[in-house]
Amino acid sequence: MVNRANIISKSDFGIWIGWCLHFAIGFVFLFGYLLFREILPNISELLYALMFGFFAGLFGVIGWKFMFSLHGNPPQVPKFPFYVQLVGAHIVFSGIVATMLIMYIS
Repeated sequence: MVNRANIISKSDFGIWIGWCLHFAIGFVFLFGYLLFREILPNISELLYALMFGFFAGLFGVIGWKFMFSLHGNPPQVPKFPFYVQLVGAHIVFSGIVATMLIMYIS
């Protein structure tokens, strides 16, 4: 979306900015996941992953809605299926993070 907004003239640079922002936000979410585990200490790791993935996906939906609203030329994608897959992807990713944490801690 950075490229389509014509904020940066070099398209490759815009792509790198987008990926760097996504990566940085991912680290924030990882720390959020660890904090979530501290707040609710007696829940199974799978339940943590499902709950956190769902909430992370909702934050992603809110973020994308915000970006689409600010953009002068947003991509024409079917919004509802896009948001559903976004939540699903965050649930799957949280499951992977939970599995990696279990393997690392054990």
